[in-house]
Parts: sequence; structure tokens; C-alpha cells
Amino acid sequence: MKYFHKLKFILRIFYTRIFRSIVFRSGILLDISNNFKKELFNRDLSIESMNKVHQIRKLILNSFYQTDLIFLGDKYRDGTYPVLEKRNYKDKFLLSFGVGNNIILEIEAVKLGMTAFSYDHTTIPKIPPRLKSKIFYFPIGITGKNQIPQTKKIDELISSSNLNFSQIEILKLDIEGCEWDVIDSDIEFIKEIPQLIIEFHDLDKITNPIIADYYLKVFSNLLKYYAPFYLSPNNYSGWQYVDSSLWPFTLEMGLISKKLINRSLETQLFNRVKFNKDQSFNWPFGPRLTLESWWE
Repeated sequence: MKYFHKLKFILRIFYTRIFRSIVFRSGILLDISNNFKKELFNRDLSIESMNKVHQIRKLILNSFYQTDLIFLGDKYRDGTYPVLEKRNYKDKFLLSFGVGNNIILEIEAVKLGMTAFSYDHTTIPKIPPRLKSKIFYFPIGITGKNQIPQTKKIDELISSSNLNFSQIEILKLDIEGCEWDVIDSDIEFIKEIPQLIIEFHDLDKITNPIIADYYLKVFSNLLKYYAPFYLSPNNYSGWQYVDSSLWPFTLEMGLISKKLINRSLETQLFNRVKFNKDQSFNWPFGPRLTLESWWE
């Protein structure tokens, strides 16, 4: 019995520390999940939902602003995002919602002279001691109309943190599907922030007519005030092709306030080489996805 318990203990350690690590790192579970999403997407895709895909794609492309970017982090690591190169970031604020244990963006923002405020009620990030005067963590999340425990609306969070709104330069939302509600609820407040970094999740659900209408509404309202300067399909998530154009189930987008755009300086012709150069890959072992097909 004694040896049996020892063997059981060893097997438990193997499973929790080694086997799970192998499974997750190899992407086995990810592939299973993504293939399941693809099957449902293909099954439920209708003419109506295809039209919504094309409407959203056209809406984004017609607003696209191609300009010089700098990447905060490693382009082959999750948590890396681009920001506008020609901006003064000294003494400005980054508000980062949904960080997990990944604070690449926050660390790189500090190097630009910014102060980062990170919010996540699901985990506690490890902040290097030398950066604790420049990166501040709050164990709380963000919400819109749909109230969720341990979350607040963005205006409440800014007020309770005593932040100077005029110093906020970048708002990042990587909040696992809640971004739709936050944008829909608080665009009138958010629209004064110069740059946004948003991960749009659950795009596979566009096959549902009600959700498709909602997505189009959110994108339409957002793009009244912002122009996308960065688009990248998250290669952790699944994807499918709709009429030869890749449709990612998670889309990463960087946006600039239209108030800051000098129309005379916009890139008039889409530069494919630059667009592909600007792509980042969340998962270094995943496929090299690109949205170049959107312009074809």
C-alpha cells in the first residue's frame, strides 16, 4: 500500500507538470477546440452570415490607415502589439485590461516613458520589482452593460484610480469576448482615447443572425471615431475561408482616433509588403496567417 501511494503520487506529478505541459505546448487541445469551432462554423454558415462577413470586412478596409508602427514586444510572442511610431509617449498612460501573466506590453510601454495600469480579476501578473513604480496592477476587471462580479465600468475604474484622463494614450482590451459589450456600452467615453488595441473574440459566432447584426453594429459605431492601423488574425484561434477571404475567429486590431489623422498624409495605395511585414504571430508554432486576402 505504501508503494502504491508513492506510485500514485509520481503519476499525479507526471500528469500535472509534464503531461499537461506537453499537451498544451504542442497545441493538441487547441487543435481539437479549433476544429470543433470550424465544423460548427461551416455547418451554420448561411448567405446572410456571409454577407455580414463581407460588410464588416469592407467597413474595416474602407477605414484602414496604413502608417509607421513600432512593436511593443516580440512579434512571435503572445501579448505583443504595435503602436503608432510617430507619437510622444513620455509621461502618458497605458490602460491594459486582460493581462493574465503576460505583461510584455506593459514592460515595453514603460521603455517608451509610459506608466502602465493593468487590470485583471482572474490572475495576478508578476511585476519585476524594478518596475513596480511604473506598472500598477489592480485585481478587478472591466464590464459594460452586463454586470459581472469583480468588474466595473471603465469610467468608474478611471475615477477610482484617480487617473488624469488627458494622459491616457492607449487602451488595450483583451477580455475574452467582453470587448463587444464594453465598446457598445461605453464608446462615448472611450472615443476620447487616442489609440486602442483590441482583440475581438468569438467571430465564429457570426453565423448566428442576431450576433451578426450586433457585431456589425459595434464595428460601425467604433469606426465612426477610429481608423484601424493594424489587423492581424490571432493564430491561437481557429479560422475559416469565406469566399476565398480568411475569416479569423479572433482578430487583433490597433486603432487611431480619427481626430489625430492628417488626411493629406494617409497612404493612398495599400502596400502589401508593409502589411505582411507588420503581421505578428501569437503562437510561434502555429500557422502563418495573414489578412492579405482581404484586399483581393
